[in-house]
Amino acid sequence: MTQLLPSRTPEQRAEAVAGATALLRRGDAVALPTETVYGLAADALNAEAVARIFEAKERPRFDPLIVHLPDHSWLERVARIENDSSALIERLIAQFWPGPLTIVLPRREIVPDIVTAGLDTVAVRISAHPMFAEIIRTFDSPLAAPSANRFGRVSPTTAQHVLDELAGRIPLVVDAGPTEHGIESTIIAPRNGRTEVRQLSERQNLREAAANLFRYLRELDNLGLDLIVAEKLPEDGLGAAINDRLRRASRSGALT
Repeated sequence: MTQLLPSRTPEQRAEAVAGATALLRRGDAVALPTETVYGLAADALNAEAVARIFEAKERPRFDPLIVHLPDHSWLERVARIENDSSALIERLIAQFWPGPLTIVLPRREIVPDIVTAGLDTVAVRISAHPMFAEIIRTFDSPLAAPSANRFGRVSPTTAQHVLDELAGRIPLVVDAGPTEHGIESTIIAPRNGRTEVRQLSERQNLREAAANLFRYLRELDNLGLDLIVAEKLPEDGLGAAINDRLRRASRSGALT
């Protein structure tokens, strides 16, 4: 049987954190909400626990998993940051963590092969979801957490979706309502000397952002980058206009 624990009240939240943490420490896989989709989480440093993710999802072992970190102090314990990419990674982390950005970096030996599918890199992020964050901080160790659905099927954005997919396959689903984004996190793999970052407005001023948009797009295009990734702005006022320009640029294949 799969237990469903709500987390609306402080009492329910405390019970959900305690229940999920106990199962994770026992080596089980449990479904937890993130800001993107519901994830199927297990101890990322325990190969047997991670194997339960693959079994429940019927996921091929050649498919690597994202590792969620309790906090920034864990980053260099599971990944290596090269000196010539450290400034860029620090800027990305400062701007987008916690949040739906996954960074692919050289792995350290502490990460089991089953997590990375034998690759020499590991994908890491820090979730902004308060329920996930509280559980992983209480667990105090990284969690591998792909989407909580059977392999090849639509990712779940509610606890009921998880039950529809994995009931009877996992012991617990923590219900925190619908997820905020409903799509998986953006994944980037910084390469030495390849990657550039532009911030349209450090003050988050839409007029300044609009004024900088085409100049920054031209600068990035002139660098000959393989891909330009842009974060969507709020769909109102100048934000909607900027998003429209970005969508038009993306049709050329240069922007996503």
